[in-house]
Amino acid sequence: MEVSFGEEGVDTAASQRVQRVVASLTTAMATLDATAAAALFSADGVVEDLALRSQIRGRLAVERYFGRALAELPYGAEVRVRHILGSDEGGGYEWTRGARCAASRAWSSMTPVRSPA
Repeated sequence: MEVSFGEEGVDTAASQRVQRVVASLTTAMATLDATAAAALFSADGVVEDLALRSQIRGRLAVERYFGRALAELPYGAEVRVRHILGSDEGGGYEWTRGARCAASRAWSSMTPVRSPA
């Protein structure tokens, strides 16, 4: 049973650009496509995983990291987007995860946003 704090009543308040980036990123991660996920990052983009206390800097490093880790990351293959917030300058999304993940929901942020091609 999933606990609700009424967030399902919160509308998406995000620009079309942020919505496209979130859709592209979650699709790439769901299909374990590290190259497509990393392509959404700028050349100097950073993945910061607070739980692991790590930062992965640069698109090429992000791609290598995702290539090794996407299948096991809580924000990887089984993620479902709950809602999205943000403008063209950046944003974020709340996600939920399947039963095998201890963290059943969390928040991911992006700034600045790089649009998919």
